[in-house]
Amino acid sequence: MAKNNKHPKGFTVIELLIVIAIIGLLASIVLVSVTAARNKAKDARIKSDVAQFKTLLALEYNDTESYLGLQPNNAWINRDATCDNIAFSSTNYTVKARILCNDIYNNTAKKSGDAILYFGVQAKASPFVPKENYSIMVYLNSGKMYCTGSSGLTSEYEGYDMSKPGCWSNP
Repeated sequence: MAKNNKHPKGFTVIELLIVIAIIGLLASIVLVSVTAARNKAKDARIKSDVAQFKTLLALEYNDTESYLGLQPNNAWINRDATCDNIAFSSTNYTVKARILCNDIYNNTAKKSGDAILYFGVQAKASPFVPKENYSIMVYLNSGKMYCTGSSGLTSEYEGYDMSKPGCWSNP
């Protein structure tokens, strides 16, 4: 006696394609979320490293009454002037400064041709600059610029404006 099989076992090609499309859509959503979370984590790491660098600057100032020992010979760090080929003149904090600089550099949003990280020390040179100041400016993975300076001011903003709090013109 032959069976009349109205519902064959297995999946049709259309059913398989629909399942594959759904899995692909979910995977792409997860990938975008993971990338965004990874960039936020890198930005948090950069800010933490910058805070540690500020501590080194405070220690350098306490030892020498100057920030200049942690002023690199080339203040702008980019593809050509990396943290490994700059010279810090501090005797006590050079190794730690280079480690932090490399960590910031490696976690920063790298834009081809642009400066990635800036260390700037303004030495007192006139009655208008009562004391040395410093500024650290870095590109974040969010596309924003992060600035912090010797005044304790920080800012995070779109674009490029050195007059923002913590930046070169307003350390």
